[in-house]
Amino acid sequence: MKRAAGLGSAKAQALFVLGPNSDKISAVNARPQWGRIMAGYRVRFFKRLVNSQGSPFKALQREIEIIEAETALEAEKIAEREFERMRKIPDWHTHADFVETEVVVTSAHKQAA
Repeated sequence: MKRAAGLGSAKAQALFVLGPNSDKISAVNARPQWGRIMAGYRVRFFKRLVNSQGSPFKALQREIEIIEAETALEAEKIAEREFERMRKIPDWHTHADFVETEVVVTSAHKQAA
């Protein structure tokens, strides 16, 4: 597994572990906190475009699955940093206009159940 740089916050320190396909990421806290509920999220990055008839549509740029995160906002922040890393850009807005996030049940969650 590859390791990416952690994102520090006043709340908790995190270490992000990239899965084999480097689109699945887990935020693993440096200090375990019992009783926390973690969810999986799918974060999709879109670009707003116009087709040849002038109709607007959204074009998917990349989908990143976050294996575990406390909130959708945390999952988006992790995915944004990973999108920037993969595209080698300083700001994800360079290649996408907006993100959509949904809760998912990952294989890691199925095994734990």
